[in-house]
Amino acid sequence: GDELAEVLYFRIDRFYDAMDLDTADIYIQWKAADGSTGVSTPWVIDIESQPNKIIFGWAISSAITGNAGNIEFAVRFYRSEGGDLSKLLYSFATLTQTAKIMSSLNFTLGDQTYITEYGIDDKISSRIATSETKIVGQEVALEPLYLYNAEQDAADAKVGDGTDLTAKYAWYDAENKITYIDLTGIEDGKEYEALHVSAVSTDAGIISYKWTYKDIDTDFGEINAAGTDSDPSKSKISIEFFKTKDTEIVPSKVYYEGHSSSGSGEIDTFTPFDLSQLNTELAETPADKGLYEKFSELKVYQVGKFYATAYNRKAKSNTASLDSEMFIVPKPIVPVITDANNLNPDGKNYILNKGGTAGNTVSLEVKPDNTETYNHTHKGVLSYEWYHRSGEDGVEYAKIQDAPNSNSLTLTFDADKPAKEVEGYYKVKVINTKNGKSVETESKEARLSYPAEAPELGYPINEDQTKVNFNNVDQLPNLIKVVITPSWSTQWNISDRIEYQWYETYDEYPDKKKYDIDPETGKPVIVSTDDRKCNVEEDGDPGTNYNFVPNHAGKYFCVVTNYKNGTDASTISDVFFVV
Repeated sequence: GDELAEVLYFRIDRFYDAMDLDTADIYIQWKAADGSTGVSTPWVIDIESQPNKIIFGWAISSAITGNAGNIEFAVRFYRSEGGDLSKLLYSFATLTQTAKIMSSLNFTLGDQTYITEYGIDDKISSRIATSETKIVGQEVALEPLYLYNAEQDAADAKVGDGTDLTAKYAWYDAENKITYIDLTGIEDGKEYEALHVSAVSTDAGIISYKWTYKDIDTDFGEINAAGTDSDPSKSKISIEFFKTKDTEIVPSKVYYEGHSSSGSGEIDTFTPFDLSQLNTELAETPADKGLYEKFSELKVYQVGKFYATAYNRKAKSNTASLDSEMFIVPKPIVPVITDANNLNPDGKNYILNKGGTAGNTVSLEVKPDNTETYNHTHKGVLSYEWYHRSGEDGVEYAKIQDAPNSNSLTLTFDADKPAKEVEGYYKVKVINTKNGKSVETESKEARLSYPAEAPELGYPINEDQTKVNFNNVDQLPNLIKVVITPSWSTQWNISDRIEYQWYETYDEYPDKKKYDIDPETGKPVIVSTDDRKCNVEEDGDPGTNYNFVPNHAGKYFCVVTNYKNGTDASTISDVFFVV
């Protein structure tokens, strides 16, 4: 009544009746002393210890030994098409044997003796007539053939032995065959693609598949393991995947078991492929020992390199394999924007005119590189995000919420918008998204502004304030000055610089002119002598003083110039009379 009373071992000839029995499924059919029946599978199979022999064990469980008396059993061998017993290709069974289950231990056993090996013809009842053909499984298994639908150079292709398969199946050099695949399907909100291969045997073998994943950059798995810089092959783990016999995808069911092909280490659950924890003892086995490596399809959810290995099995110890083409799910590359196609080619800045129709619209545009490699393999969906900053101190870039997802941005003058909401600096982020991954780059920044406007002066207010007594030395710094109106300064504060240049004039103002104006430039006429341009270095940096202290009586005025984004505009003050 114990759970495992005994293991009964069998040893038979491996090659019999034109068949390698190692290619067959083995079952032990039994009948217990109480009349119950059942079928067991071998506990262990050994084909290596003794040449041309198969040794396997039958673990006799408590279901069989629970009652004393005789038990009957026979060994049955089946070979079916694709594991489907309804499509039986071969079967035979041994004659029924008898064993006695004792009610208690027998302590009177004599010395151990060995029974002479029975002749196999006496113990086996053949179900198929004896064949004189070659024994299946003795020949070396041939490499499988892959279904090949694409064009191929005849020099690279070799046709297999099966002439009826030559139209559809052929050998090919996997190293020279690469197929780029994009993730085009959607499953549970995630992008995926199903990879397919199809292989056949030309020598009546059984085809199965194994899938291998490699990192897109390193050719190894993404899992770090022990290794050295001098031996990169040991610094990564290559992960292999095995599909189960069950063709229906079941959530949370483990379908793939990873193993290390170089180095070793532990890995976490690899979500895109439903990997279980790495177990080096289960290397090259399905995740579930009772399942088979039958799937010719693999669903992938991320970038990487994938290929299948097709196995042609004539027997468990007689297998040939061939790798499929390499399927590459490419990652996006960072978009490239050349200087000529950037926002500010050759340092160009943009001027947006106010009002009217001429030049009151400006388009900013980038053109990512369009080389063939970038387009074909790595270019995904390009998207654009536009950003702006006013140029004021401490103001960072902010995303323009209503900007279009486009490589161009059109800006139009809007009198209702404050200048700082339009003027300033712009850049665009170019995002390349492909196969679930995104990479990005930023353009150079471009400056956009309205043209420089002439400053508005709030002092002097009238001519009375321009008459100054030279003897009032203490009052001169406060009286001979120009001041920009606060309203203009607040509205148009985005300027590169404001310059103040004082001049002395000897003009007597014919026709009540206070100074001469050049008709071409609209600016005061400056003679070549230096004494006409006031030197204010002793009072501060030239061009920055809005007040002026003369050292003699005379007539003086100031030109106030606004410089902005390559443009400038000036305002000329009234003349100050120092008497």
